Amino acid sequence: MKVLEGKDLDGAQIQGGELGRLEDCSLQRAHLRDVRVLSLRDCDLRGATLERCDLRSADLRGCRLDGALLRACQLDGVQAQGCTLRDCVLSPSARQHVLAGGGGVEVAEGDGRLRRWAPRLRWAALLLLPLTLLALLPPKQAAPGPNPENYRPPPDAEARTQENLARLRAGLSEAHEQLRRHPGRHWPTLDELQANHYDLDGDGPGQALGILVPGGLPRNLLSAAEGSVLPYCNEVPDQATLTGVDTDWHYCPENGRVFASAALTDAPTLSW
Repeated sequence: MKVLEGKDLDGAQIQGGELGRLEDCSLQRAHLRDVRVLSLRDCDLRGATLERCDLRSADLRGCRLDGALLRACQLDGVQAQGCTLRDCVLSPSARQHVLAGGGGVEVAEGDGRLRRWAPRLRWAALLLLPLTLLALLPPKQAAPGPNPENYRPPPDAEARTQENLARLRAGLSEAHEQLRRHPGRHWPTLDELQANHYDLDGDGPGQALGILVPGGLPRNLLSAAEGSVLPYCNEVPDQATLTGVDTDWHYCPENGRVFASAALTDAPTLSW
């Protein structure tokens, strides 16, 4: 199993699979969902969100989880010596597992303040009861939101989308150079592009993730969609097939070619 050290994965969006063993990595504000984690030793996850992650018997020693959100994660048998949890949001049972695995774990400072304020909070709850009852009344029917046909791109949509497309192509090109060093596929998969990360050794053993575009998958402002990617591997692409589809990007994982969807506009994306 690989051990990935010192890798900056700030803001990474990782869904599914096994993250493996990370040491001294930065995952600040990252979002991990349905991921099996073996080790995050001495890693920085301040402000990160972990949803439905399998951390059973994981090594979290020295891990910083200040301000993190752990939702429906499995933490049985976790090793957490030296792990910090200031203002970390996690269930009582999850916190119990972390405390049991760390002994001297530094827990969230908010607990003591909550106990001191509890009587005042009870009085506040009684005073707010009438407002709560009003809030439970059936709301007025909200007007339906705009559908893609009503979307109007901003005036600078083409220029900004061209810039974002250039950033996306640069990220794919960098990933291509990395993947060429290993046997198997040489471009990120469609799912990897959608998640904005890729396995650094492609189809090789283990998993070590790299970010495609720092800061998140860029937007296509010609489309009402947000972050969607559809496959597109026509040998001879034409403008007609890039219009009328409400997605951000058209991508071919066989050759790394990517186009901005013209969506419901007549923007000449083939010439970009």
